[in-house]
Amino acid sequence: MGKLSPTAVPQSSSTRSWTLSSVLRPSLLALTAFVLLTALHRRYALDVHDPYKCSALMNEGRWLDLPASRPVRHPPQTWQPLGCFLREYNSDDISHCSTRRILFAGDSTVRQLFWTTAKKLDKGDALKKQKLSNKYSNTNYTSRDVRLDFIPDPFLNSSDLFTELQAYSKSINDPQASKGNVPIMIVIGSGMSYARHFDSDAVRRFKSAVDDVLAYTQRLDGAAWQSTDPFTAGFEGLGDLVFFLPVEEPLYERLSPARQRSIEPQEIEQMNGYLHQLDPSQGVNIPWVWSVMSSKKWSYEQSGLHVIETIANLRADVLLNLRCNHKVDSSMGAPYERTCCSNYTSGNWLQWVIFIVSITALPIAALWSAGKHDFQLKVPIKALAVIGVALAYSFLADRSTLFQKDAKLYRPSDFKLLFLVPLVCGLLYLRPTGNSPLRKDADELLDIAQHAFLPVEILEEMKGVVALFMLVFNWTNATKELWAYEVSRLLIASYLFILGYRYALYFYERADYSFSRAAPVLIRLNVLTCLMTYLMYTRYLPYFYAALLTFWFLVVWITMRVASHLNSEPFWLFGKLIISAILCQLLHFWSEPTDLIFHILRTAFGISWDASAWRTWVSLDQYIVHVGMLVAFLQVWTRQALDAPQYFRGDRLRSFIWLYFPFLRTIFAILAAIALPVFWILTRASPDEADYNWWQPILAWVPILSFVVLRNSTSLLRSYYSPPLAWLGGCSLEALTLQNHLLMAADGKGILRIGLLQSTGRSLADRYVELALLAPIFFWMCSNVSWASNILAKWFVDGPVVERPSDSERPVGKRKLSRLKSGLPVTENETERVEVRNVKMRFGALVGLLWFLNLAAG
Repeated sequence: MGKLSPTAVPQSSSTRSWTLSSVLRPSLLALTAFVLLTALHRRYALDVHDPYKCSALMNEGRWLDLPASRPVRHPPQTWQPLGCFLREYNSDDISHCSTRRILFAGDSTVRQLFWTTAKKLDKGDALKKQKLSNKYSNTNYTSRDVRLDFIPDPFLNSSDLFTELQAYSKSINDPQASKGNVPIMIVIGSGMSYARHFDSDAVRRFKSAVDDVLAYTQRLDGAAWQSTDPFTAGFEGLGDLVFFLPVEEPLYERLSPARQRSIEPQEIEQMNGYLHQLDPSQGVNIPWVWSVMSSKKWSYEQSGLHVIETIANLRADVLLNLRCNHKVDSSMGAPYERTCCSNYTSGNWLQWVIFIVSITALPIAALWSAGKHDFQLKVPIKALAVIGVALAYSFLADRSTLFQKDAKLYRPSDFKLLFLVPLVCGLLYLRPTGNSPLRKDADELLDIAQHAFLPVEILEEMKGVVALFMLVFNWTNATKELWAYEVSRLLIASYLFILGYRYALYFYERADYSFSRAAPVLIRLNVLTCLMTYLMYTRYLPYFYAALLTFWFLVVWITMRVASHLNSEPFWLFGKLIISAILCQLLHFWSEPTDLIFHILRTAFGISWDASAWRTWVSLDQYIVHVGMLVAFLQVWTRQALDAPQYFRGDRLRSFIWLYFPFLRTIFAILAAIALPVFWILTRASPDEADYNWWQPILAWVPILSFVVLRNSTSLLRSYYSPPLAWLGGCSLEALTLQNHLLMAADGKGILRIGLLQSTGRSLADRYVELALLAPIFFWMCSNVSWASNILAKWFVDGPVVERPSDSERPVGKRKLSRLKSGLPVTENETERVEVRNVKMRFGALVGLLWFLNLAAG
């Protein structure tokens, strides 16, 4: 690839320190083909009898965090069904599913499930009403327009239960019958009471009670949902269901002596044996996975009869996931974090247009144009094809059942391994900064990079560390660890610091604040995210890295553009910086300004964003971008004072810098070395995220500037960088965007799995083997999409060229730093050629197209 034009984006991912060799490309293509073929084989051969994991949800699963220690002090929390992502239901989910009642009937096991479900709707209120309720009378609970009913009927012989079953039977056998007050699901459980109160006749009586229930649950035509094609009820998914719970096997050693004498293990076994014989056509669904969940001693309460709350909660989730996932996904859409027994929506016309074009038209056009040497659109078409392939792969990975989705799990050892090993390997491979590929590709920034306090290689390296940490942080689910959260917030702030520093330096050095300079950056930051939003049918803000970078870039650009004639004067430029920071704070301090802006966006453009979440994201880092800009200005003034002191003898600031620079550099290095450990010690005092978030915008600049100062404190440290980390930094935005679909799944809520390997017990080897297969494909696509995004940004603003005044005709404060070297006259007669673009019209047309697509696609 040739050199970039003057419109190239400073953060160009095409400036990469590594290039894929001719051996590596075929290897990655072969790996991608292997992964796709393996996923196809698993989906359409191995899983053909249960493609949507409905049967797996009811029958198979394991604890991912099963404790190794004995006795168990902290019971496990993460249940993993075989091949899908279990959703922990909340009040919003249940309210979207339960347009009618949910009925519970049976013994104390069912009563426990009833109150567990009620607590999902409103835990505080449900606890109060549970204490006041009568265990032996009918109970109902209503919250969020959802009604739960419980009929205490341990022997399944009450008239209330059979009245409900008669209405259910009529609704499933008479198409004309009104659903009316028929429950969306009926949960029935019994058996323990028969074993306790009847002797040799217990099993026979239990079978008779089950048969009485089956007389009302079986359809006249003998039909039942099949795991191969379960969604026969349209929007309702599986339709109304009756669950018959397995007879709970108690923990006999904890039972009271009276219960130990009356409840015999063989009776419980025979009752469950009878339930095992039932055919699906008889209309009841039995969650046998319950016995797998409660197979250990720690699963039970002290009484030995009931399971602990954690397991009761998961049992309720199993039933709700089976009955409701398809319906809730159809009504709520993304994020698709309910992958058990749910089929992804068929997609709207725009999704299919983008997908089909991505996998057919664009690759064909790229191959056709490859042999046309004079074809001007050859490179842009190739770039579009590259992005299209990444989009299509993301769609297949996270909007279809081709790949499996698993729950995340945090283990400290896994986090350390996945972060420290790549980091150490990257730091062991060091190269000089002076003649790196980053500089050879980015000719526009060469003058800046040669004189920068933070060379371009170190900036990319820092971004690479940020990307590496955030990828591991999200994949391992370290979000609940306070120390990891604090580090993640600092790294995001450092990313924004780099943006403020780099673009302030860029605009100051170019002294060109026209929209033609801003447009390619806006395109570069948003091309992938916008296309991803339409294809994945989700919102823009969940890809908050692009949103934050775009907002803060606009802040930098507007700050530099307004009253740009004052930028050469330190006093006025510093004043503009302060005013900009105050305005940004005021904009997000009160809710009304952002609420109004987001309301206008929703009304006029069909853009629905969460204003509260946006205020939180911006407020957490509300000063760090301006700190980055200030550092850029200080660097410019310092370099001017050191390289050309004769031009600034009357300038107090630059004269002070020229006189005391060696002393200041030493003092700052000492302060930085002290500040880093002090900051870390102080943050250990934060009891939770909320407390730390209060300090974050005020103090985040301390560790960031300390690291920057120390990283550049000696010539040895600033003369070497890590090419692998810099390469990752070059495609960091793409990595942080694509991670939600190509490394993780369910829009970042779970992890992506091929599904061919399935470990048992506590082993997680299958997850890491598949991660080793998926990660190279992920990074390869990020690298290529980054290159393609830069090409499209450049192509968007290309046009004819005209002449512009030479550098020597500019005011001294606006000249390139390379022309201010000590002893060099600034009298050259040079002519620079720049491109003239009708960028505003093109950009307006692009915004108009996005507006149309928002309204047309819904």
